[in-house]
Amino acid sequence: MEDQVTEKTKAGRGLGIAGLIVGIIGLILCWFPYFGVIIAVIAVIISIIALIIAVQGKGAKGLIIAALVISIVGFLAGAWFTYKVTQAVAEIGTEWVEEFGDAFEEAIEEGDFGELEEGLDELEGEGEGEEAEAEETGEEAEEDAEE
Repeated sequence: MEDQVTEKTKAGRGLGIAGLIVGIIGLILCWFPYFGVIIAVIAVIISIIALIIAVQGKGAKGLIIAALVISIVGFLAGAWFTYKVTQAVAEIGTEWVEEFGDAFEEAIEEGDFGELEEGLDELEGEGEGEEAEAEETGEEAEEDAEE
C-alpha cells in the first residue's frame, strides 16, 4: 500500500495571516467602543475570505481557523464592551441633563447674576489693561523706528 500524502497548497495563507494580525489587533482594541468592533468585523471578513480560498485551493486551514476564532472573540468582546459603555453613558447622561436643567431653571428664577456681572467686569478690566499695554508697546516701537 502506498501512503498517499497530499501536500497542502498555500492558498489563502496570506489572507489568513492578515486575518490573524487584524484579529489580534481587534482583540486588543476591543476596549475602545465601536472602534474595536469595526476592526474585529474587518478581521472576520478577511478570515472568512481566506477560509473560502483555502477550501477551494486545498490549502492549510489551521492558521485561518485560528484567525477566525480570534476575530470572533474580539468582535464579541468589543460588542459587549460597546454595549456596556453605551448603556452607562445613556444612564449617566440622562441624569446629568435633568440635574443641569433643574439647576439652570432655578438659577434663572432666582435671578442672582451678581457674581456673573463681577466676573464679567473683571474680564473686561483685564482686557482693557492688555489693550493699554499693547498701545504703549506700539508707541515705543514707533519711537524706536523714528530714531
